[in-house]
Amino acid sequence: MAESELEIKITWENGKGFTMSSKKDAEDVKTVIDIDENGHLSSMWPHIEACCKEYLTSELNQIGSVMKA
Repeated sequence: MAESELEIKITWENGKGFTMSSKKDAEDVKTVIDIDENGHLSSMWPHIEACCKEYLTSELNQIGSVMKA
């Protein structure tokens, strides 16, 4: 199997928002989550964090499956 690369980009700014995107090999950039700050970001943070962790865990599980084969 050829080498693969997964780029994860996280961008945040207080009062503006939070974005997480990824790019795998030659695929297009995919937005995992993009939240604008609307005064409720702190209360939504546990859900945002869970979404990011779930995505990362899923990607790592896929990588692990390929590496085990």
